[in-house]
Amino acid sequence: MRSLRKYTTHGKGVKEPKTSLWVALATCAGAVAVAVVDLLPQMRGLPWYVLHVIPVVWIALWSAEDDVYPVTGLAIFASVLAMLPGYVTVDGTRPIPITDRVLVITVIWATVLIAVLRKRARRTFRWINLAGKR
Repeated sequence: MRSLRKYTTHGKGVKEPKTSLWVALATCAGAVAVAVVDLLPQMRGLPWYVLHVIPVVWIALWSAEDDVYPVTGLAIFASVLAMLPGYVTVDGTRPIPITDRVLVITVIWATVLIAVLRKRARRTFRWINLAGKR
């Protein structure tokens, strides 16, 4: 019965998400942890902002093949968190220039694009294999 439930739709043809809530919470917690480390004044000398990509990669790998929304949602969240040090000052330090953050935002969204294309290719491959087994 559980496998049948995976493919049912609710309401106006919207499929229910297949990605576990725990996966989404773990990756969001990872994004917040990277943002906290990035905001620490002691860590200003190191390029911690590059680590904002890691939670997006995690959700891309751990989410279900049919779910694009968790990857996109976490990418939006990680992008906002990556831009946060450009506007916030902690302990009187000056904000990080926004130009340093453009690179990490670009890498985050390139990761999302690659993940979505990968998920689509895997779905297509699975569909072609199922169609050939008739």
